[in-house]
Amino acid sequence: MIRFESWTDFDYPIYEVCLEDAAYFAEGDADVARPILSGRIALHEMPKELRDDSLKIKERTEWLRAKAEEFHEQRLALLKRRGISK
Repeated sequence: MIRFESWTDFDYPIYEVCLEDAAYFAEGDADVARPILSGRIALHEMPKELRDDSLKIKERTEWLRAKAEEFHEQRLALLKRRGISK
């Protein structure tokens, strides 16, 4: 279950994913679960074969980590463009 929180014209949408769903996809890894729970990782973008195949745990976790890093880098770039970060 996903709950929409808010949207602004200069930021990303804020929504929350069900804890059970995040825990399933993250395989208990808090560093992966947090960005899922906060909506920083869009689970709908995950390749279907990673969502549906419980044997592809390593590949799914790698995909999630890459998406979390991608989001982090985008946020840093945005802050830099706004002169808030070096």
